[in-house]
Amino acid sequence: MKGLENLSDEDCLQQIQENIYMQYFVGLRSLTIRPLFTPEVLVAVRKRLGEESMSELNELVLKVAQGTVMKHRARYGTKAGKDNTNLINRGILKVDATVCPEDLRFPTDTRLLNEARLFTEQMIDHLFDLGYYEKKPRTYRKVAAEYYLNFAKKKSPGNKQIRKCKKQQLQYLRRNLKHINVMLDAYETGKGIGLPHMDGKTYRSYLVVQHIYDQQWIMYRDGRKNVKDRIVNLSKPWVRPIVRGKAGKKTEFGSKINVSETEGMVKVDRIDFNNYNEAKDLEAIVEDYKRLYGYYPQSVLVDKIYLNRENRKMLKERGIEHYGAQLGRPKGYNKEEKRWCKKRQNKRSEIEGKFGLGKLKYGMNKIRMKYAETSKAHMHLIAISMNIWQLWQKLKLFSSQLINKQTNEIGQRINFMIQIILLNLLVLIQLKNISSSPETIGSYDRIY
Repeated sequence: MKGLENLSDEDCLQQIQENIYMQYFVGLRSLTIRPLFTPEVLVAVRKRLGEESMSELNELVLKVAQGTVMKHRARYGTKAGKDNTNLINRGILKVDATVCPEDLRFPTDTRLLNEARLFTEQMIDHLFDLGYYEKKPRTYRKVAAEYYLNFAKKKSPGNKQIRKCKKQQLQYLRRNLKHINVMLDAYETGKGIGLPHMDGKTYRSYLVVQHIYDQQWIMYRDGRKNVKDRIVNLSKPWVRPIVRGKAGKKTEFGSKINVSETEGMVKVDRIDFNNYNEAKDLEAIVEDYKRLYGYYPQSVLVDKIYLNRENRKMLKERGIEHYGAQLGRPKGYNKEEKRWCKKRQNKRSEIEGKFGLGKLKYGMNKIRMKYAETSKAHMHLIAISMNIWQLWQKLKLFSSQLINKQTNEIGQRINFMIQIILLNLLVLIQLKNISSSPETIGSYDRIY
């Protein structure tokens, strides 16, 4: 709990109170001033839980909301499918897709090749220091760095200048990779094993660099601007360019997620770093809604990309309404019917508001995780945080109304218990917001 001397008395008291709540929640027997969690612990927790466990945890939160604050009215009493005639469709399901950009610079081929060349130079230095190679190979690193620096200083380089720079960097990178293969053969002859001791990150980067060279050489040789499964970042090779075509963001680099929302509670249904057609997931999302809540939605509000012929047929078989435009020759609606359908369809903007809230307040617009699995777990974690906050706000209103009706000691205890439970859940879910000093990293290995 360092740094409290710079806070006011009220903020200091709040920090101490939150720390006491957290220590009591994790089960410590006595109070300690040492930080409970470090960044390493948080990464280990995200890896251990993963995408599947985070999704199950979010479903538990949705189950709690269904029994407390979700109403899911069956406004029109629409029957379900033929096999489930006893069930009544309930609730409004809103579905949409968005992209969660990763925290990386805008990628260019020349910068990517320069980063790959710098990595191979560091790897050559490491292999030479092992002592199994007599003479250090020439890399011409100073000349290569000077060429790239002169190119990077230009504001608007032309196509010929870009192609020339790519050719130079490809030649230097090809030479370095050949030297690395020869040095690895010499190491294998001297030690009798395949590869020198290197961590998993270095070995992965070495494989990625070879793949980057192959892709960039194919694009340079054939004069192409794209290639299948194109790598755009050395440290995050799983990220792909996703063309969106929106104003100001024609292409985004991150994961595409399909999200469903009902009465303010959100659920991430699919996360993929490759671009995909979100319309193919609508049937699975509807079936997942029935598995989670026990009934189909009364209506589905989606964009027109979801309303293809297959999805329209699927919704009709399950007795689910939608308010999209008719296919073929438009039906003759009167003004009142058109106004009513437009009003219902405009409620789809609520899920757009959830996207804006997640990107502005919860960090969904800049994912800083270093691994693909932790990035997916983090997106589910954001959805859980948003749901718990929504649930907390509604239950606070419910508990205050309960105390107004029942002002005895029992009502006050219920209010206190609800607030303590939700506060502990919020602190547990939003561990990334807990500050810890850098010198204490790794000091709490017992939490693993």
